[in-house]
Formats: sequence, structure tokens, C-alpha cells
Amino acid sequence: MPDITTRWDTSRFRGDWALLPPALLAECDLFTSVLISLFTHRRALDEDVLPDDLTGPGLPEPIRQSGDRRGWWADVFLPQPIGSRLWLLSREKQMLSVTSRAKLYAEEALAWLVDDGIAERVKVNAFIPREEWLALEIQLTRPKKANFSIRFDWAWQGIEFCLPAEGSGAPPPAAKVAVTFDSTRVDFSLTSLNFDLTGG
Repeated sequence: MPDITTRWDTSRFRGDWALLPPALLAECDLFTSVLISLFTHRRALDEDVLPDDLTGPGLPEPIRQSGDRRGWWADVFLPQPIGSRLWLLSREKQMLSVTSRAKLYAEEALAWLVDDGIAERVKVNAFIPREEWLALEIQLTRPKKANFSIRFDWAWQGIEFCLPAEGSGAPPPAAKVAVTFDSTRVDFSLTSLNFDLTGG
């Protein structure tokens, strides 16, 4: 039985199940699995520096502010946690070391596809396609099936949807995202356009 299709709801900045009235849409299982694996927040490791930690010269170790390591409460019942640690990059500078971490986090999030026999190999390429953007190219080699590839690009300030200070009157940032699936590329703003990430 196919999985329920997850689509990105741009008005609420979240994934949601797709409807094909009168039922839920069930297709694009692999796409939905990749989307959830990459863009849900895996619990940070104890040694990870959190985005709101205070760091800098003169501090021997980061000073915790919120201590929010995120994650899903039910991960304790699973052999490995769901999601990725890409959220840890939300306040990082645009440097090669950060793209290396993005690649590592994406590989970690998608490793279960190989462990479960869904893919023979997962190849991740993380790079900066242009100033202020981060891209992830994912290629899955599947046994006895066509290879699967997808590319996600998003504006650096859009990795984490940070809202302006309350009462400032400033509008929220319009995070720019581009998705390439089945050789079709679409660029869009997450605050102004609804887009079906299933490609259907």
C-alpha cells in the first residue's frame, strides 16, 4: 500500500497530507520519504552547537541559551531518529565547512533508505549555487528500478523561518525555494505561492 502524499503548505510553513477527494492522495512515496527525512528536525547531539548558543573568542565552550535540541518524542522507541540536523545550520555563515556539514546531515538523514533496502546507494551533493543560497542534490540508486534524483535550493536566510521581533512591524522574510523533480525546476517564494512538491 502506498504512503500518503505529503505536500508543502507555504501559507503555514509546514508539510501536510494531500487530498484527492474524497480520500487522501497516495503516491510519490519515495519523494515524501525524502522530504520528511530531510526537513523534519532530528534531535541534536549533546555535542552539537545549537543556533542560539553563545559562541566566540574567549568562550571555552558554547553557552546554552534555550537548550532546545528539538527532535520527536517517539524517537526513543525507534532504532534511529527521524529527520535531519540541517536545522542546526540556520544561523551559520555561508562557508565551505557549512556545505560539508549540510552534506553530512543529509547523508545521515537518508541512510535508512540503504539500511532498509529501498536504495543501494545514496549520493548527496551540497553546494552554494549562488550567493545567499544553499543547494542539496540527492541521487538514489535503486535495485531493479529507475534511479531517483531531486534537488532542493533555498535562500540562506530561509533555512530557518525566523520571524521579526514582535511589535517591530516588519514583515516576515520571503524565503525563496527551488525544487527540481523529474527534470522540472520551479523557483518560488514560500510566502506568496502554493506549490505541490509531489510534482503531480
